[in-house]
Amino acid sequence: MNKVKITNFKPYQRGSLSAFFSVMLPSGLVAHECKLFEKEGRRWIGLPSRPFTGKDGNTGYAPILEFVSRDTAERFRESVLRAIDGMTGDQKPAVKPAPAVGSCRAQITPDDSDIPF
Repeated sequence: MNKVKITNFKPYQRGSLSAFFSVMLPSGLVAHECKLFEKEGRRWIGLPSRPFTGKDGNTGYAPILEFVSRDTAERFRESVLRAIDGMTGDQKPAVKPAPAVGSCRAQITPDDSDIPF
């Protein structure tokens, strides 16, 4: 059972950006302004960030939240994508699930009880 909840889902198509949403974690932490990206059959989640202007005048984005390990970030991503795929009614995204990439990822089925948040 997926304990991660998706709220405020707003489809938005621009380049690989597919939607904005909020995610509520089992701990009660709510992260607003998360982003769903999709490109060439792959999907990933963008965490909240803030824009800044670099010395060269270009805009960059500084992370507000981040994970200390790639493994935890991957489990978070899988759990959030599963929650998005499980939405029903008017909130259902118009994004098709991407196939698993690589044999290792195809075998990963994270359990939310293993996620430390």
